[in-house]
Amino acid sequence: MNAVESGNGMKRRFSIALVAGARPNFMKVAPEETTALGVPCVTIRENTERPVTVDVGTNYLAGTKPEAILAISRDILSGKMKRGTIPPLWDGQAAERIADILIEKFS
Repeated sequence: MNAVESGNGMKRRFSIALVAGARPNFMKVAPEETTALGVPCVTIRENTERPVTVDVGTNYLAGTKPEAILAISRDILSGKMKRGTIPPLWDGQAAERIADILIEKFS
């Protein structure tokens, strides 16, 4: 197990596998990127601001308990990972949709 210092100075112990393209996530942005790329992501937090990445994407919400993190990592390494899909409206066309709404509203 590795000791990692969290932002509040507390040390948490856990182990994580960085194999087979899996990416650990301590930040808020990575689940979006990995979902778009189809790469597994293990979020080591109790919550996420992007639940769609867990619901339909490739993100796993592991929490902070070492047992859960290891179990998810083992599943990914053994090929039992979810394939995920790109969430609805993640098509790169947001600016066009916003422009259409603004034109309709202010024309």
